[in-house]
Amino acid sequence: MKLQTLTISALIGTVFGAPAIVWNNGKQKSTVFSSEELQVSALVSDLATKSDENSLLAAALFVVGKTPEGTEHLSHLTSSGKLPLVASKYDKASVVHSHAAGIKTSGDVARECVKANGKNVLEVSLDEFHTKMASLGKDQSSPEQSGSKREIHRAKMLEKANIIVINVPASTDPSKVDQAVFDAVENRLVNTVVLAGQRSNREVRTAREAEKRRKLVQQHQQRVEKRRRLDDANDGDDSNDNTLSYYVPMTPNIFAGILFTLFFSVVTMIGLSQLNNIQGQTVFVTKMPTIGREA
Repeated sequence: MKLQTLTISALIGTVFGAPAIVWNNGKQKSTVFSSEELQVSALVSDLATKSDENSLLAAALFVVGKTPEGTEHLSHLTSSGKLPLVASKYDKASVVHSHAAGIKTSGDVARECVKANGKNVLEVSLDEFHTKMASLGKDQSSPEQSGSKREIHRAKMLEKANIIVINVPASTDPSKVDQAVFDAVENRLVNTVVLAGQRSNREVRTAREAEKRRKLVQQHQQRVEKRRRLDDANDGDDSNDNTLSYYVPMTPNIFAGILFTLFFSVVTMIGLSQLNNIQGQTVFVTKMPTIGREA
């Protein structure tokens, strides 16, 4: 039954957008299902402020990438039953969003987390996620690390990170993704776990078309506001909302010019037709008749 419910939710996400499942650490009486469009900024808002005092990691966000064909991959994984451990934790989810819009890449999600929650946000790989999970609850005063400066700096950033965004490519083994999400939900030191999918190319095209329509409507409204109106009974005062305002498609001068052009064209055609009807003599002689003599 849990798997069927998860499958239905995934199919809904396939139709309308990428789904997102949220688990919050603590007791949850019932799962809230939301079919409204949710922007990524609203999804990641207040992750750090709502963190439990006993949690060492405020949030872990798994972003499943799209396929090479440009389709959303998370819905395919859930509907095909490739995430059985996630399905077993589905009834413990806090919120299930069937349409999480605006999830372009894991990097964009990380930037939105920085805007909403401040610093200590890091985009990591699945291997780095396992390293972070293994270090939770342990003594942070570890011996001096070896490696390049870049690796040491990366390790320090991972140690200080309070919110991590896990980049999960579509080519990743589903069993590894399933186990990673399950471990994060089961870990009591992780306050919030989010499993979301990168939006498909179809959603990108739909968003672009909606933005174009919005701009066209805005431009049309601006043109309407600038368009000349006929003077009404209030001498051009449009403050009275009870009066009707009429818009003309052209000015009187333009209309008069069109009528004159039509009239001139008709008269010219008639004149040329009459000139064509004038007939002259058809026989010509070389010697003219004598003047005064009748023919």
